[in-house]
Amino acid sequence: MKRVLLYGATLALLGSNTGCEKSDAPSSPLTCSFQLLNEQGQEATVFSQGQNIVFRFQITNSTDQDIALANPPINTQEFLEVKQLTASGGKQSVGKPYAWVFCTFQGAVLIPAHQTLTLSIPWVEAPAFPMSAYFCGHAATTYLAKGQYRTSFTTPLTILHADQPEEVTKPQTFTKEFTVR
Repeated sequence: MKRVLLYGATLALLGSNTGCEKSDAPSSPLTCSFQLLNEQGQEATVFSQGQNIVFRFQITNSTDQDIALANPPINTQEFLEVKQLTASGGKQSVGKPYAWVFCTFQGAVLIPAHQTLTLSIPWVEAPAFPMSAYFCGHAATTYLAKGQYRTSFTTPLTILHADQPEEVTKPQTFTKEFTVR
């Protein structure tokens, strides 16, 4: 708790302009990005059947100050849920790649100055694609079948300050549509 308060004191200097903006808004001190990666580590939206898909969400602190975020730092309700798009225009949930996320209690998640918090997990557990420590167990055990898919989540960030109320940023939505052939 002392560590959070110490870091929070320095955050008070940042003012109210701290927020998570999509990666195309470089003026914000926090930038977020969401990618789907193929087995070669390249961003992709088309995957071969039987190929693993790595989900990666990053929050980058571009300031000279450490930033403390409430734990969990993101809204976990829809985080990385994959839905298959049906021919009739509907969406059928096929699940999430993880069993749980943010399983240990911490008062805050610290992102040091000029560093990036990375949440990364493959759809199917594989030694070649280790998952971030924030994930607790895999849920998916088989590769995705051929089809069209979508994953979308909306999340604000809650920034903790030592001497003022916490700051909740404007929610951002991250959506990826992809194909398995």
